[in-house]
Amino acid sequence: MVIKKQYKITFDGITFKGTRDDGLIIKGDNNKVQNCIIKNVAGNALLMTGINNLAFNNEITRTGKGGIILDGGDTETLTEGNNIADNNN
Repeated sequence: MVIKKQYKITFDGITFKGTRDDGLIIKGDNNKVQNCIIKNVAGNALLMTGINNLAFNNEITRTGKGGIILDGGDTETLTEGNNIADNNN
């Protein structure tokens, strides 16, 4: 699932499974993925791009590439991304 240019979206307690690519891709600011299960994905479990995004308390199993990838901020203005991944298994 790809979510582009979305702000203040929360995924809470949802199961994402059985993809041929990445599990969930979110591009935007102030989004949360929490208490979710992401499993049986061919790519990465979760990619979050933007600022002030949070991945919290998720269960991630059986990925083809990796777990959580966070990207954000601005290198030209030195603005930090402030993206956080915490307590994910």
